[in-house]
Amino acid sequence: MMSNGLTNLGNTCYMNSVLQVLRTVPELRGEATAAAGAADRVAKALRLVLAELDGTRKAVAPMLFFTSLITTYPTFGQTDDRGRPMQQDAQE
Repeated sequence: MMSNGLTNLGNTCYMNSVLQVLRTVPELRGEATAAAGAADRVAKALRLVLAELDGTRKAVAPMLFFTSLITTYPTFGQTDDRGRPMQQDAQE
């Protein structure tokens, strides 16, 4: 069953597109299951968002994954001088 995609949380369109591509790589699921250490939180959130995508046709809000990502890698949670989330693009 294919989902309708991921909800944009404000500045997550690039992250969402990467998640959708990663979803198509079967080997990734095994690697995410075996992850340990600091990346373990992100790997667990990845497993959960992929499972949620697999289980619905509705759009999924990847909030847990995004929160895990910015906690583990703060660069992705930076804000501008007005407190708005900064855009993250392909070069990041």
